[in-house]
Amino acid sequence: MKIYGELYKKVLTFYKKLIDCPQMNATIAPNEIAVRYSSRPDVNREFLTIDCPNDWDDVKKLTKKVLIYDGRRFIFTGWNSDRHECFFARSLSFGLGSQTAKIVARTKKDRV
Repeated sequence: MKIYGELYKKVLTFYKKLIDCPQMNATIAPNEIAVRYSSRPDVNREFLTIDCPNDWDDVKKLTKKVLIYDGRRFIFTGWNSDRHECFFARSLSFGLGSQTAKIVARTKKDRV
């Protein structure tokens, strides 16, 4: 039983150290949203896919927005209600970037 007593003390010491850890904070980046990037060189387009678990309630907030991803502007192209995703696209350009995009209002410049 002595082994269990020593183990118990070690476990208690470990948990006490966890509890005594300093409090750390994280912030939510404003106007950023998680995206998946893909490109289709065969059709000269690149795409952003966004999960929309609340279906149209999520999508309608994004339809009139322009997403800036790695300095490139993407416009809303549609959504798939079966897969709970919406899509943004633009003509193909260079490189891959981070996995978030900034949301900005759509302007006349973005209309085709």
